[in-house]
Amino acid sequence: MVTAAGITKFGTAAAGEFLSEPNYMEQALKSAPKDWDRKNLQILISTQLVGESSGPPRVVATYFW
Repeated sequence: MVTAAGITKFGTAAAGEFLSEPNYMEQALKSAPKDWDRKNLQILISTQLVGESSGPPRVVATYFW
């Protein structure tokens, strides 16, 4: 199951962009353990408001368990 959401519509838009661009996930998985695909994964992203739109998502933290 995948859940993606933001606190505002801008955060939700950034989460959607994160999920639709493979290079963002590659960036998030750089510090992943070898068996990450058998674990749960949480990714915290942030974005900056640029005018009336969200900027590109940025990985803040990852957590595997």
